[in-house]
Amino acid sequence: MVNLKVDNRRYTVDGNPTIEQWMNLMKWDFESHVHWPYIIEAVTNLPFYIINEMEPGQQHLAVTLIGYSISERVKVELPNFDGFTFGTFVDMEYLLAVGTNKALDRMISKLEVNHNTVREALYVVEQYINWRNNIFKQYSSLFGLNDNPFEDELKENPMTPKEVAGSWYRVLVELSNDDLMKVREITEMSVKEVLNFMAIRKEKQLAQLNELKQQKRQNDLQRTRR
Repeated sequence: MVNLKVDNRRYTVDGNPTIEQWMNLMKWDFESHVHWPYIIEAVTNLPFYIINEMEPGQQHLAVTLIGYSISERVKVELPNFDGFTFGTFVDMEYLLAVGTNKALDRMISKLEVNHNTVREALYVVEQYINWRNNIFKQYSSLFGLNDNPFEDELKENPMTPKEVAGSWYRVLVELSNDDLMKVREITEMSVKEVLNFMAIRKEKQLAQLNELKQQKRQNDLQRTRR
């Protein structure tokens, strides 16, 4: 909690707003002075008419304090990410594509943690993202990632939420052999259980492809010798 003094009156700045307040804050541009009154109003008990009477320097200070306070994190007990189902993993991929600013409430619900304030919620989501990035690195061959850092790969090849959803649903359809009744079974398996299966299957497919290529080379050589 931060105290803000305006014309000898003290007001409080909530440094750990609720998820709903934070998502509302993220609609505004902290760099735009036009948005400052709305940012201040979102997390203080200041009447709006008083905010408008504040000097630009006072508004800027208030916004700076708000920005600093919500950038902090509070460590909390984390769920067992390795125990999540493949369905949860796929749903989180979609929500991450939507963006934390727009989907933090749904992310927290999907991760099955009970935190209503943003410092705790963002800590959990950021730790999940670290875990998720490590998963992609562990299965880099499966996902066809090159030698660039995974974060760079994401920046260079962004996907829309619709594209992410479609891509993962195609994976589910393929794994289920076009059997709708099996899709739910797959989503209820563990993440690594499904990814390990996918990785082994891809290795077999690549081995078969290499074998066919070698056979083709041998056939080509035999034809050229005749």
